[in-house]
Amino acid sequence: MPAAVPLLERARHGRVKALGDRHPDSVESATQVANALLAAERAGDALPLLRTLLTLKGEIYGVTSAEAAGAMRDLGAALSKTGAHDEAVPLLRIAWQRRVELIGANAAGTVATHALLASVLGKAGARDEALSMLTDALALMERSHGTRDLLTLSYRTRLGELLIEAGNPDAAIAQLTQAREALVTSYGAGHPITRECEALLARASAGATPVESHRGSAP
Repeated sequence: MPAAVPLLERARHGRVKALGDRHPDSVESATQVANALLAAERAGDALPLLRTLLTLKGEIYGVTSAEAAGAMRDLGAALSKTGAHDEAVPLLRIAWQRRVELIGANAAGTVATHALLASVLGKAGARDEALSMLTDALALMERSHGTRDLLTLSYRTRLGELLIEAGNPDAAIAQLTQAREALVTSYGAGHPITRECEALLARASAGATPVESHRGSAP
């Protein structure tokens, strides 16, 4: 993916030169560049372009459009990746609310934004709201995609991580154990989310309430 960025940049500049920066093809090309930068872990480099895209899509399609909501979501995600969680939260909240209004709370894109907002809220320190929102998003995913869908299991894994951060390792273990069993069975022990879940389970176990032994101890 990093190698794709220069190619996409050249294609974008060609389209802007030929069509102007407000043409839908130019806007789509700019979106592809921004997505490639994010995939290459270059969120900081993507931010100026994402801010421009949010303005352009708001002007071209309307500030309440699905396109503007998507641009807001992408900018919020990038801001969070750079550590600007407090700035990301209001953008993601609006993007989620717009998607609820436009395509419904159960749509995959809405639920994904819902879960992303919950995750960023946790990083911003609003753990109670984050836990509530992610629990709701997980329930929506289970109803729409099933309990063994990879995205559903990634949400359960993130819920376990939030519970660890909230100081509730015992509840985290319950979530992570359930996620790990399904991940190993459906996707294998080597899958990146399985490995992440295993690492979080080890963290939770280290902070869990000790179980009292009922066996007699030596005098």
